[in-house]
Amino acid sequence: MAVLKKKKTLQSAMEYLMTYGWAILVIAIVLASLVQLGVLNVNAFSTRAQGGSCQVFRPNGPLTTAFTKLQGVCNNELPQLIAKFNAPQNGCTGSSNQGATTNNFYAPSFSSMTINFWYYPLGPSSSGYTAFSLGGWSCQWGWGNLEYRPSVPDWYVYNGVGGASCLQLVDTNGNGVLMMHTLVLDGNSGTASIYDNGVFSKSATWVGPIPAGTYLNLGILTQGCHDAADGYMANMQIYNSSLSANQIATLYKNGIGSPPVQLSNLVGWWPLNGDANDYSGNGYHAQIYNNVSFTEAWTNYYPR
Repeated sequence: MAVLKKKKTLQSAMEYLMTYGWAILVIAIVLASLVQLGVLNVNAFSTRAQGGSCQVFRPNGPLTTAFTKLQGVCNNELPQLIAKFNAPQNGCTGSSNQGATTNNFYAPSFSSMTINFWYYPLGPSSSGYTAFSLGGWSCQWGWGNLEYRPSVPDWYVYNGVGGASCLQLVDTNGNGVLMMHTLVLDGNSGTASIYDNGVFSKSATWVGPIPAGTYLNLGILTQGCHDAADGYMANMQIYNSSLSANQIATLYKNGIGSPPVQLSNLVGWWPLNGDANDYSGNGYHAQIYNNVSFTEAWTNYYPR
């Protein structure tokens, strides 16, 4: 009797699968397609951090390091917003500024530096574009400078070898997704190294010095409309030290909402979560110009 009852149960199960199995299969295929297209991106439904919800507290004032700590909600939550630079596609005039600039940024005198940020290029403007630069104008023109140009894509770093010159390190553009770019300038070893998504990519001999300009530009080469960017940017962090490979890997593991990993050497931190303020506690707030917006529609470019 028990065998007969078990057989009937199996038969009922088979009939159910034959009747409704095709519907379940169709639903599974549709859901998989929506995920693939980014329509059901799980990041879109994740808890989002508000701008300024995590910041560095320096009880002794800007540029001090004693008792420095993070305060607020600093658990790697995705940001609600990130910056979108909208380069004019038909060129621009001196009055059509774009980007975010701080002209009081500390002129670096330290021997090492790490720059870490997330970027996704939408496309070049008519004059090319620059995601980030430190210093004035281009190092090819004799000024100390450091810049990342996703149009090539590559890093240009001022280098003391043979006088004023540029060290060029070819990078990757992210292959259609938001990508973490890291540059490490190590004055002790005399190397410049780049990391892609937390993984070492390549290095070259670098003599320096650190660019000595006082302008920090996000989305432009210099204040105004020179080589304006067309793309998304988030979580710019600058350190006056060379982060280790493990620290860089941790930044990537923690994601686009990661707080800084080495507070004692943090110089500036611009999450770009709705504003261009510096949350390092050092007060290097950037001024926002035209053609910059902050958007929630970025998660499809962040497939993690």
